[in-house]
Amino acid sequence: MNNKLLKAFKESFHRFFSCALTLILGLVLLVSCSNPFNKDKSNVGSQNDGSISFKLYDETSTCVISDTIEFYAHDSVLDALKRAYNVETRVDTTIWGSYTAILSITKDTTTYSTTWNDAYLAFYVNGEYATKGAEDTYCENGMNVEFKWEAITY
Repeated sequence: MNNKLLKAFKESFHRFFSCALTLILGLVLLVSCSNPFNKDKSNVGSQNDGSISFKLYDETSTCVISDTIEFYAHDSVLDALKRAYNVETRVDTTIWGSYTAILSITKDTTTYSTTWNDAYLAFYVNGEYATKGAEDTYCENGMNVEFKWEAITY
């Protein structure tokens, strides 16, 4: 009698475990596919989702590029810029972590970069100094984005 009861218990446990595992895997798959922040660019080439205003200023605070750039769902500012222009970047690492530095932006045949040794491309969103980099700031329709070459002050 104990063997039959034990066998029935094992079969029930096996069915329960199989169903629970299937349910958990299904939920994980559902959540990962519906994540709004996945950076799947399979929608590139489809209708755009909005536009941002983009301006680039040189070392003399002269606006050298003023443009409207279209973006797609879940694009970062850097994604949209790279699609519109030839953007040269470099990943730098500091004690605070890694970040992507924009070295130059090329429009048509003109490349905009700095001749200063101690300068960086400051990033502004809607007139405010950005709290995140262009790689981590996601586009919103009507957003105003400005990059300005600024001297590093120590």
